[in-house]
Amino acid sequence: MTVPWYYLERPTRVILLRCYYALCACSYPLFVGLNWKSYVPPRAEVNLNAWRCLIPHVALQ
Repeated sequence: MTVPWYYLERPTRVILLRCYYALCACSYPLFVGLNWKSYVPPRAEVNLNAWRCLIPHVALQ
C-alpha cells in the first residue's frame, strides 16, 4: 500500500514537485525537437506582412 502524496512531509513534497517540473522542462524541448516538422510552417505560409505589427522599423517603411 502506498501513502498518498499529501501525507508526505513538506520537504519530500517539494523535492517531488521539483523533480516533476525538471522532467517537464527537459522533456518538452525534446518532444518539440522530435516533432519539429509539424511545428514549422511551410515556406509558402510565412508572411512577413503579418509580422509588421511586431517589428516597428518594418512598419514605418
